[in-house]
Amino acid sequence: MQKSDKVLVIDTNIILNDASVIFSIKNATIVIPQIVIQELDRKKDYADNKSAAYNARAFNRRLKALIKEQKSCELQLASGSTLLLATANAEELEKNMKHLGLDNKPDSMIVATAWTLKQEGYDVRVVTNDVNMWVTCTALEVDVEDYEESSKPQDLYSGVKVIELEDIELINRVYSGEDIVLTEDEFPGLYPNQIIVFKSQASRHSSLIVLFKGYRTPLTRVRDMKKQQLAGTRPLNKEQGFAIELLSDNSLPCVTLAGRAGTGKSIIALSYGVENLNSTLDKIIILKPVIPVGRDLGFLPGTLEEKLLPWIESFKDSLDIIFKSGSEVKDGFGLKEKNYDYLVENGMLEFQPLSFMRGRSIQNTLIILDEAQNCSVHEIKTLLTRVGEGSKLIALGDVEQIDAPWLSHQNNGLTHLIERGKDSELVGHVTFIKSHRSPLADWASLNL
Repeated sequence: MQKSDKVLVIDTNIILNDASVIFSIKNATIVIPQIVIQELDRKKDYADNKSAAYNARAFNRRLKALIKEQKSCELQLASGSTLLLATANAEELEKNMKHLGLDNKPDSMIVATAWTLKQEGYDVRVVTNDVNMWVTCTALEVDVEDYEESSKPQDLYSGVKVIELEDIELINRVYSGEDIVLTEDEFPGLYPNQIIVFKSQASRHSSLIVLFKGYRTPLTRVRDMKKQQLAGTRPLNKEQGFAIELLSDNSLPCVTLAGRAGTGKSIIALSYGVENLNSTLDKIIILKPVIPVGRDLGFLPGTLEEKLLPWIESFKDSLDIIFKSGSEVKDGFGLKEKNYDYLVENGMLEFQPLSFMRGRSIQNTLIILDEAQNCSVHEIKTLLTRVGEGSKLIALGDVEQIDAPWLSHQNNGLTHLIERGKDSELVGHVTFIKSHRSPLADWASLNL
């Protein structure tokens, strides 16, 4: 290494959170201490955290492929960085750890490796999300940074874009019924299935909301909110209206809805399902990754349905609202005569832990994945491959409310699906903003 190099010493938890993170760091010298490789080997069969185990195996496979290809432990990455696998001098490392007053644990070995490199004159910093390692590094005057903060992505894609127009010509042409196809030269950076809000600088009262399907497809006007409804449920704000527009598009097999608690994600998703039962859909399956705040699912007494009850009460509440406000008859399906028990008893509603979906192929079904931010990227991918013909997946979640300790706002499955899906013609997204639960709930979600 050159003394001028930016040297990053990587903690094990960074790789366990995201197997690909190392390979996306640009123009740096990345040091993987020997103890990190040993810890990854121990974690590859980690039964208590399957996501971490998957990431450990995925990283090791990619590392092995690079070593075989380059026949070296000094690896050149496509990102422009150099990856060094640091074999520890056990005697020197033990001496330095004793000098620093560190115990003989893996975290201490990583800190000691970084401290040693700093003493040799390198511009070194430890990359970790571990609070205790942060404190130790700071006490030893070793620079440390959080990967989330050092490479934080742009704001999460919202699914909506506002475009200011110099005049009202385009708006008038769309209102007159003309088919308008946008060009990439004139309107760059648009994504398939994006909601576009056109506003005219010439007239404050002239605006237009359209669904942009692609640069080769004419714009589609979004229906007036007063004319939108699903199973008797009407949108309470423009974002809910945008979501109804996307859900009503049969060409979209996947829709993601993000937003904090009380913004109406669940009730909009359920309303779409109830609206289409006995027509395009045979049933609704509701999934949740079981990440309890407290005791795990297996410790709870009773049958699977009884164990899942604490996780499904919120959906029962939403269904009660839908059935009370639903139309009298919809395709022979009288909503006001039905309830939660009717759907379950007739096989139209099913609740499952996400882990039970492996190996299934699901046809003509609405799959609602709740708390998707607590899924790993691998779990999201596994679920998407279960979606069969005639089925639609709606992923719900709040990337600011992550309960899984091995996930962050960057590497969770919902964020990954939103950011990767924005380029796909098969995926649509809307971020909900306004909470309608209660002023207290709204205040708590923002301030506590």
